[in-house]
Amino acid sequence: MDDESGGAAAPTSFSFRMLFPTKDAGTIIGKGGANIKSIREQSGCHFSIADSVPGNMERLTTVTGSASAIAVAVSLAIDVLDQDPQAQAASQGAPVERTLRCVVSNNEVGRVIGKGGASVSKIRESTGATIKMDSGEFGAVDRIMTVGGAKEATLGAMTQILEIVAAMPPSQPGGPPKRQAVSAPTGYPGYAAAPGYGQPPAAAYSPYGHPQPAYGQQPYAAPYAAYGQQPTPYQQAPATPLDIPAAELVQFVSQDGAGRMIGKQGAGIKELRSMYPRVHIRIETEAEPGSEYRKVTVTGPLEELPAAIGGIAQKLRS
Repeated sequence: MDDESGGAAAPTSFSFRMLFPTKDAGTIIGKGGANIKSIREQSGCHFSIADSVPGNMERLTTVTGSASAIAVAVSLAIDVLDQDPQAQAASQGAPVERTLRCVVSNNEVGRVIGKGGASVSKIRESTGATIKMDSGEFGAVDRIMTVGGAKEATLGAMTQILEIVAAMPPSQPGGPPKRQAVSAPTGYPGYAAAPGYGQPPAAAYSPYGHPQPAYGQQPYAAPYAAYGQQPTPYQQAPATPLDIPAAELVQFVSQDGAGRMIGKQGAGIKELRSMYPRVHIRIETEAEPGSEYRKVTVTGPLEELPAAIGGIAQKLRS
């Protein structure tokens, strides 16, 4: 696609997040930051690793650039891990399988899966990689997608996934999370309250407004206390005749979770519908192709959805 001046349009730049084990993150950074600096220079990406948080065994990594550049950065990071003397000694020359844990929005998960699971099946078949999606907490904005296999298979699958995400429209202020924004990727639940997690690549702030720069980055001149809040997971729809905003939430739940929602002879779902009569709750009868999760769609007035979601979550925990 050409731009208005007749030249080729610049590749879409976006942010992509992954979770690396703390030890691997340290190896990727390298002594004095030498490795991460090399990755940045060779890939042309902004590559940042958040500070280690006590109690967390992983560190959040944010890579910003075009799909091809991010793929190069990920490949370079894996090369660094493969060249680590301890890793080479542990493998004893045998091929090492790699697992990448990616933090993706619900919309990105849906796009990667594709209609009827066609997209994710194509990636699996063409690369030989395994791709798994966690079910996520009901109402959560982000999910964990695990990509694994031999190095070539993992990188091949990651390249296709990044191309799919790059083709998505970006999120709009106040709108549903579509593709992760360049300047402010959404935080990952469980890490959002920790300094440096879920913040924009250039700098990170704690919930208290104190600057917490990511590795090798400089903080902004002044903090923004409200920055880094989770975006709403509700997809805004046109206003109803009563001027009450309508909303829709799509989430995947396990087969067991769906069974708890439905209840014996449908008693559970009937109870939910009677408690929230203006909210429509639909549970797909079959699991998504290639997974053990069923899609749940909740639609209704925006002001009533939080209570309905709370009731659903209670059923899932029962």
